[in-house]
Amino acid sequence: MAGLYGRLGKFACGTGGDPTAQNLLSMLGHCPACALDFTSHHYTLFAVTVAGKKNVPRLADSIQHAKAHDWKALRAFQEFDGLSDSLEAFVVRCSSGGSLVLARSPFELYESDEVLMIETLAGDSFAELAVLVAAKEWRPFILAPAGS
Repeated sequence: MAGLYGRLGKFACGTGGDPTAQNLLSMLGHCPACALDFTSHHYTLFAVTVAGKKNVPRLADSIQHAKAHDWKALRAFQEFDGLSDSLEAFVVRCSSGGSLVLARSPFELYESDEVLMIETLAGDSFAELAVLVAAKEWRPFILAPAGS
C-alpha cells in the first residue's frame, strides 16, 4: 500500500489535493468520531477486498471481521482487482480516537463510492487497530482548495 500511496501523493501534490481524502470528505461530510471537519485528521486504507459474485464468502468474512473488531484478520485483506468493485476499509484518525469506514468502490467510473458502515472507535479498540498501521501509512487530509 505504501507504494500506491506514494504514487497518489505525487499526483495529489500536483493537483492541490489528495483525491482519496476528497472522496472521503464527500462521502462523510465531517469526522464521524468528533463531528468536526478534517483539519488535523489522518486516514489510511486499512483493508481492501474484491466485491464480486465470485468472492462473496471472502467479502462476508471481511465484513464479519470488521463488525467483530478482529483487526488483525481484517488487516490481512489486501486484495484488489482493478476490473472489479471493491470493499475498502478506511480508518480516520482524530483527537477523539477514530472511525472505521467501510465503503463500496465500484469499478464503473460513473458510479460513486458508497459508505456501507461507519463505526466510531475510541480507547482500547482504536489503539488495537492503530498499532497495526505503520506511521508512514497515515495520510493527512489534504483537500483541494475550494473552486479547484
